[in-house]
Amino acid sequence: MPLFFEKFDNTNPDHHAAAQEISGWTQGAHMLPLTPEKMAAHVLGLLAYEVNIPELPKVAGYRAVTETYVDQEVYEIGALVVNPTMRGKGYGSEIANELVDVAQAVFPQATLLAFCNPHSAPISLARGFTEVTDPKEVPRQALALCQGCPKFAALPVGTVCCDTILQLQPGAPGAKPSCQPPQ
Repeated sequence: MPLFFEKFDNTNPDHHAAAQEISGWTQGAHMLPLTPEKMAAHVLGLLAYEVNIPELPKVAGYRAVTETYVDQEVYEIGALVVNPTMRGKGYGSEIANELVDVAQAVFPQATLLAFCNPHSAPISLARGFTEVTDPKEVPRQALALCQGCPKFAALPVGTVCCDTILQLQPGAPGAKPSCQPPQ
């Protein structure tokens, strides 16, 4: 089924209802919980819908530019959530890639940073993201979120995050600066 995307707007009642549904999918998942309030605070969020004609569109997932750092030179990509009934069918890749395309169109000179769990890392790596091996390359504010993670206390000493930290530099392979943001 094809997907269509809309920029998340918390004032839109349909988007708010989608945010409530998506929030439920993150409870107990391998990610930090995502609430409608957190979604409303994101720099840029995309809702993905599966087209089920003649039915109403079904919420397929969400991904966002969640934070900005270093005078808006680094933008964090995160919050990839896929409807549990639609996982394993390529929707995560499609949603993730759409958000990267939009982020590159809106922030063409920015480095995109992603904290990836084992499920989302292959998607970003396939898109051209590379692993950050030196935590000093990551804005300190970005690592602060890791310290609030419930898994942080169980990490080995010296480990800064339980996720794989990936980045996509402007102009790097996988970058698509010619795409247009959604309306």
